[in-house]
Amino acid sequence: MLGTSRMSPEMWAVLRRRMIQETEEFINDGLAHPERYVYIPRKEVGTGGWSVTFASVFWSQILASS
Repeated sequence: MLGTSRMSPEMWAVLRRRMIQETEEFINDGLAHPERYVYIPRKEVGTGGWSVTFASVFWSQILASS
């Protein structure tokens, strides 16, 4: 593929459609089969942070499965 700075508008349109289609397929699969994906915990803004131990265990598991 050409460098992104040299892509024609038509090539951008094709790339955009492909990215949207792949994203849609990923989201639909995740909604249909949540057990296949890693749950990423969240916290509301302003409620505090995660402990260092939790963060290191969580990220070591995530990065090891990549």
